[in-house]
Amino acid sequence: MTRTPREVFADHGTRLGTGDLDTFVFRDGLISAQTVRHTLSPVPPEGALREGVETLRAAWRHGPLRLPRADLGLDRQLEVLPKPVHTTGIPIAVAGGAQQTPEWVAEHADASLNYPREPGALRLKTREWQQRTGGGKPYLTPMVLALQDDADAPARPIRLGLSTGRKALLDHLNTMADLGVAHVSFNLRPNDRPVDEVLHELAENVLPHFPTPRATPHTEDIRPAARAS
Repeated sequence: MTRTPREVFADHGTRLGTGDLDTFVFRDGLISAQTVRHTLSPVPPEGALREGVETLRAAWRHGPLRLPRADLGLDRQLEVLPKPVHTTGIPIAVAGGAQQTPEWVAEHADASLNYPREPGALRLKTREWQQRTGGGKPYLTPMVLALQDDADAPARPIRLGLSTGRKALLDHLNTMADLGVAHVSFNLRPNDRPVDEVLHELAENVLPHFPTPRATPHTEDIRPAARAS
């Protein structure tokens, strides 16, 4: 019997709201009932992602979109415009395992996106990714950053990132680069300092140490480009 998202969530959390977008409290925080609607689809989650990637790749190819399962072919044609600049399409990064096998992610993703890890665990993850992909696909990491106004402040772990001065941040980013991380995105939300001030310090004193390579469809030697997001 098919159950509604609200019924599924009620078994595992405490309801905080009303309506279609009820919010429930779980051990790991807050989540909306909207989130689980996809899990109630007749298509298994792993199959939905694979179909989505296949559809995107097909839509980006030049010429009419051919997708038999959507009844698109020689008799019924549709072309998606505009097309990507590069014939290889728009790079797709898969976050975590995405309920797929590691082999499928390595073959079909253009990059791997994973939460930050301490250097020992990071070394294992980047080595595994490089081995599965032959070293030709980048490994990406988002990171929560609380940048202290004291440039000499030591780095200390916080949830999903660091609280640190810029000098220790540079050391940390260089370590990540040496371990194979190609791109780091910063989440600046926990900062007590004005965001403009933090961005200025990053732009003046951190980013120049990590110049972004010229964009190409397949960049083989990628150093980290720290990006505030």
